[in-house]
Amino acid sequence: MMWMFTHATAFSLMDSLSYHRQIIKGADKVSSLKHVYSPPSDFMCGVELMEDTEYLLTGRLNGDKVHIGLCDLVRPWAELIPAQQQNVLKYYQLGCSCRIMTCFSLPCSVFADDECLWTDLVQNEHKDGYQARNFACLPQPHLPTLCSWHHGMAPALDEAEDDYDYEEERPEPLLARARPDFYPPGTKYNRLVI
Repeated sequence: MMWMFTHATAFSLMDSLSYHRQIIKGADKVSSLKHVYSPPSDFMCGVELMEDTEYLLTGRLNGDKVHIGLCDLVRPWAELIPAQQQNVLKYYQLGCSCRIMTCFSLPCSVFADDECLWTDLVQNEHKDGYQARNFACLPQPHLPTLCSWHHGMAPALDEAEDDYDYEEERPEPLLARARPDFYPPGTKYNRLVI
């Protein structure tokens, strides 16, 4: 499962990071989220966030803890192309009933109607290819049990339903200050305080 965290601005203080969060997808699973965990170094797939940078983070829920790592999408917000920002802010949450299946080698296929086949790793040899940047896996408007890739925006929305102002500037995030967060001996994850 995947949860989206956006508008995260990191501050560093005594090995802890603090940021405001806006949960785009999976809010029902992490409503009381206080920390995000990552391994302590990049050779263990840990993620280091830069100060004063907004991020889009994806993570995995393990019990009541959200974990992020190098295999997850951890991208500065400013590096996302407009279609990706639009998909994150408006459409990804519509795809909660869909599952993205990763293609690691050819041939590959999906096995259920609620699956979308992600082929960036095979075609581009990296996880941030054209498909990841430009498409969203969403249910069909008139057949919600069937999922497919849609370019840049959700399919067949009535103009009356589409109240998003694409020209409007994104509001500035609320910034939180980091607080010291000491780790007990034997802690194997960096704890990112939010």
